[in-house]
Amino acid sequence: MSTSVYAGFWKRTAAFIIDVILAALPPIVIGTPLLFWQFYQLAQGDTTEAAAAHMMMIMGLVVLVQVLSLLSFWLYFALQESGKHQATFGKRLFKIKVVGKDGGRITFARATGRTFAKLVSSMIFYIGFIMGGLTNRKRALHDYIAETYVVSASVQPGDELPDTPSHPWWLVFISVLMLAFFALLLLVNIAVTQLPMMHSFAAASTLQSLAMQDLPYGTQTVNGVTYSVAPDGYRATFAVNGTDYTLYLADEYDDVCCVPTAEANCSVIGMDVCE
Repeated sequence: MSTSVYAGFWKRTAAFIIDVILAALPPIVIGTPLLFWQFYQLAQGDTTEAAAAHMMMIMGLVVLVQVLSLLSFWLYFALQESGKHQATFGKRLFKIKVVGKDGGRITFARATGRTFAKLVSSMIFYIGFIMGGLTNRKRALHDYIAETYVVSASVQPGDELPDTPSHPWWLVFISVLMLAFFALLLLVNIAVTQLPMMHSFAAASTLQSLAMQDLPYGTQTVNGVTYSVAPDGYRATFAVNGTDYTLYLADEYDDVCCVPTAEANCSVIGMDVCE
């Protein structure tokens, strides 16, 4: 039998995208109107108690949608891949199906394990899915976990499932590339969200130190932060992404706060707004 019996990577990818969209429809159809209604009620609320109640409802609905999404994802894939077609709607569109080691239909329990194993494939930066185009018999990580194969719809129980060439070095290369990409995203996230907070916390700590010392009035600049000592308190001014922020401390017994301006959003640097 030709090795072309196995579903190619791009066929599987296209089928999976279609299936994810279809599996997401029930929770979207159920949850979206309810969430919009609660947000509308929140906007119309005229008391703090009513607003708090609507916020609790919104949080509960978000959790409900997540639970429904998980149930929909599970039942959509597990019921269809263990059913008579052995394939989801997306797989049927591309004339491929899921089989066991004997080329036959898998049980609902095995289909359930395969479905949740996809979460593992996605958690490692989707490398588990990429394996489907580079391993022997074109098996993704969740296929190895569930002992399944994705093949042409023409394959019958008992048919031979031949070996295919694997590409381990390509898999290593793409895995390293994916890891480097996500590491870069992590560094960018740290630079955008964490460094401004670290900058402000360091400036706040220095202000606390200045307040405990008997220093003359005046200003000094250290590491790009301008500190000023005046009769009404202590200030630290610095720039984050082109925006100037000012921290204020009345005396050593108060907390450091952020002076709000039209340009400066104090939440960016993780500081409370001065009242």
